[in-house]
Amino acid sequence: MPLRRRVVHTLLQGITVLNIDPRQHRRAEDLGLCGDGATVSANMDGDLSSMALGWMAEMVRGEFSSAPAFDGQAPRLQLESVSDGVVWRREWKRRWRRLQLADQLTAYSEELERARTAQEVYSALTEHAIRIVGAHTCLVFLRQSESSAVWPLPDARVGIDLDRLRLRSAPQFAGLIGPTDLASGRDSAFTPLAPLFSEERAVCLAHAPFAQGGMVVLLERRQERVWEAEDWYLLRALTVQAEAALERVRLFSRVAGLSLTDPVTGLTSGAQRDAVLEHAWCSVHRGEALSVITLALESQDREDLRTAAGVVRQETRGHGVAVRDGEADFIIVMPQVDRSAAVKVMERVQGRLARNVGVRAGVAQYEPSMESAQVLVAAARSANAAGCEALG
Repeated sequence: MPLRRRVVHTLLQGITVLNIDPRQHRRAEDLGLCGDGATVSANMDGDLSSMALGWMAEMVRGEFSSAPAFDGQAPRLQLESVSDGVVWRREWKRRWRRLQLADQLTAYSEELERARTAQEVYSALTEHAIRIVGAHTCLVFLRQSESSAVWPLPDARVGIDLDRLRLRSAPQFAGLIGPTDLASGRDSAFTPLAPLFSEERAVCLAHAPFAQGGMVVLLERRQERVWEAEDWYLLRALTVQAEAALERVRLFSRVAGLSLTDPVTGLTSGAQRDAVLEHAWCSVHRGEALSVITLALESQDREDLRTAAGVVRQETRGHGVAVRDGEADFIIVMPQVDRSAAVKVMERVQGRLARNVGVRAGVAQYEPSMESAQVLVAAARSANAAGCEALG
């Protein structure tokens, strides 16, 4: 390639970098493209624009310095491989995506946390799978019962009748499907998905298991797309988070169907104890604290129970859920509250109740060795029975 064309090619590579919105203010060193010789303008504080200018300048210098001396005859240079540019572009996109990954995963987790219905969970999964993993469309296939077929959920991005995509079963493994796979009959289970290739212009379909007997399908239209191990890890992480969010939504539904309050104390009824504990247990999977207080009154008189319930309600408002558990026992479940804060609540409750009725109390905080919420409650009860606080 003549020297002039090589220089122009290098400039175009630099312009490709400059096309990215400089308002992102990504640091040059974060991209890994700013080497020892790269020039970064100090007055631009090392943002992406200055990084690109410095990097482009170094590339041009390198082209000139590596060019053979002109001796009156045009040097014969090897043509640069087109594949080199493709590899460079792919590597650059990979690094740029990793810069955005933390923010994208955080936004996904927050949206799942806000979800109160299964449909909101499905919507979050499809939207964020398209952004994070990368695809044109994401379809969720669900099985309604053990004997039913697997149906895709409605999606505005797909213009065909989704009933045509019904599958007898969904494979419980991840993989890629191409049009030739369906034509050869190697993936006969996926034959109903043929319209996605013929009418939706899919180049390939990436599928992964989801929920009980369902799956997630990413429809890709880009010919140059290469599926890497990182893509599968991300897709699996997204589906696992969505499955956990679905379980939380189901627990909400179960709680709503139970008797909400205890008729004597007005607190949450004992019938909801397990549901409340399971819901609170989700907080430990997010790395948050979880504490439990158990109270045992020495009286079963209704007036004493009502008095105790009033004190508990006032002291735990905004901090946790109080449940009547037995004739004269109470459990206070406190997500996002550590042991020291829970102890203060327990002491205030004991101090106020001591004037009217005797009460024993115990407190425990979640520890990694605890396998379930029931183990945590048992630890608090052990401290209660011993007349001292559980060590945490």
